[in-house]
Amino acid sequence: MWNEIIQQEEKSISEEELKRYGLIQKKLEIGSKNLGTLIRDKMLKDEAIRVANIYVNNTIVEKDFSEGLDVSSKYFEISDHTRNITSQTAITSN
Repeated sequence: MWNEIIQQEEKSISEEELKRYGLIQKKLEIGSKNLGTLIRDKMLKDEAIRVANIYVNNTIVEKDFSEGLDVSSKYFEISDHTRNITSQTAITSN
C-alpha cells in the first residue's frame, strides 16, 4: 500500500516542477549577494555598475528613473529596453 502511495506522489510531480526545484536548490547553494554592498564597493573602486532596465511600452517610469539617478549617474552604465509584456516571446524579443 505505501509503495502505491509513493508511486502516485512521484507521478503527480511534473517535469516543470522538478526543474523549478532544481533551480531553487542551485540558487540556495550559490547563496545571495547584498546588492547595496555590491554597489557601494564598485563605487568606492570607481568601477561602473551595469544596469539593464526593462520598461513597459508607454510608461513614465523611464523618465522617473533617470531623474532619480541625479548625480549618481556617473557610476552607472545603463541600457534601457522597452518591451510589450503581453507574452514571454514579446518580452524576450529584440
